[in-house]
Amino acid sequence: MYVDRIEPQFIFRLEATENLVFSHIVGQERGMTVLVNSESEEVKKLFDELLHTPKRSFPRSGQPLDAPPKPGVYIIRKEEVVLHVGRTLRGKDGLHQRLKDHLYGSSSFTKKYLKSKRAILREGEYTYQFLELEDPRKRALLEAYAVGVLCPAHIGLGE
Repeated sequence: MYVDRIEPQFIFRLEATENLVFSHIVGQERGMTVLVNSESEEVKKLFDELLHTPKRSFPRSGQPLDAPPKPGVYIIRKEEVVLHVGRTLRGKDGLHQRLKDHLYGSSSFTKKYLKSKRAILREGEYTYQFLELEDPRKRALLEAYAVGVLCPAHIGLGE
């Protein structure tokens, strides 16, 4: 459970554990101890940063894809509707390779959601935005948070 504000009846203290700072808010919230950690606050800030990155159109045939060869998290939209949220897991070309996989039909998003109509991403109404992020844990947390908040039309379930 996350708390956005501290009520007067709560006691606030900090504790360092394994290089993470946890903020314990102890009180009588239905008999539960409420825990918020600084890492979750950082993920919320990264999410806000991701949402404010430029929206880019997928390139027309023969044009290069504008994405870095760095790891990160990305959002694919059709107009303003969020279709997919993803992250890089491996691969030397990072975001560039992952978005190219979608563009060329080598992803579950393209195969299952777009029904293998990969060329459709080249139409002007499809956009992507991304945030470079080296730390694999933060990428995983940011992707999970973004999926939970944005509720994309397609979620890769690994099936």
